[in-house]
Amino acid sequence: MSFYIKWYHISPKGQRLNIVQSPINRQWMDDTSKGYAYRCLPMTFASQHGWALLAPHDVQAIWEGGDHADSMTIICGRYTDHDTVFADNGTGNGILTFHINAVPRTPPGWNLWIMPAPNLVVPGASPLSAIIETDWSPSSPTMNWKFTDPGRLVTFRKGDPVFFFVPVHKTMIQEFAMEHYSIDDDPNVLKPLREFERFRADTAGGEVFGRHYIKGKLHDNSTPSWPHEHVTKTKLSVVDPNQ
Repeated sequence: MSFYIKWYHISPKGQRLNIVQSPINRQWMDDTSKGYAYRCLPMTFASQHGWALLAPHDVQAIWEGGDHADSMTIICGRYTDHDTVFADNGTGNGILTFHINAVPRTPPGWNLWIMPAPNLVVPGASPLSAIIETDWSPSSPTMNWKFTDPGRLVTFRKGDPVFFFVPVHKTMIQEFAMEHYSIDDDPNVLKPLREFERFRADTAGGEVFGRHYIKGKLHDNSTPSWPHEHVTKTKLSVVDPNQ
């Protein structure tokens, strides 16, 4: 089977929003001392592990706390540069909706999980997730953010990955079984854990991360056996929809 995500754009070429691999950069991570947050490989790997629609410009809105659509005021960013609706407040209940203005198609059995971009922090707004059967759904999906603080100005910065998605198979999660054991049941799990705990204790206040995980090594610089190579970056397929 060939895998694909096809997007059927409502807007003509030259007016379509670009879909890219989600960027690694986050403003709050930039603000950490010496960019310290970027040293966490599991977090940076997740940040770029999917596709995203980036805000083409700043979007600012204020929710006054009511249930109706007019209780939210979109100050800027409602439209794209080509007068297509990008952000709206039509559902009410303090929800701001971002539109991708395209209908996706995935192979049979595959959905798109529309979710918050990992590690994106927007003060005053909490992202909502949805799983859509995109092997048949006829509509263009949206990404919704629930405002949490009435009266607060909420800003989505230009370039923020405000719409993020990954493909998931419809039966994948059902094929996994949850099993529970004591840590003492498997010495191959227990021994590395205890050694790592001692390592963390010995390096408290120092080079705790040690960059070992980034290199795919254990704390003693040994390389664990695994069936696949250690991955530190994801390169996703991206096609400019305006070309």
